[in-house]
Amino acid sequence: MYYNFVRIHQTLRVTPAMQAGVTTKLWDIHGIVGLIEAYRAEQAVEKKAAARLRNEQSYSQIGDALGGKGMKF
Repeated sequence: MYYNFVRIHQTLRVTPAMQAGVTTKLWDIHGIVGLIEAYRAEQAVEKKAAARLRNEQSYSQIGDALGGKGMKF
């Protein structure tokens, strides 16, 4: 990521990503770290949502096993 988006190539005078047309801006390390932090935060939210869904499904199965007379959450 650093080589392609941050480091300016000596002969090209731009980054390889800019030369290839992938990006038009010169990235810095702070931008890369921000991408990583945003990705990790998104993964944490998705993980919590998946856990919540599993819990809801297990409570639903318990209620079904009791003939629908189980506690509703």
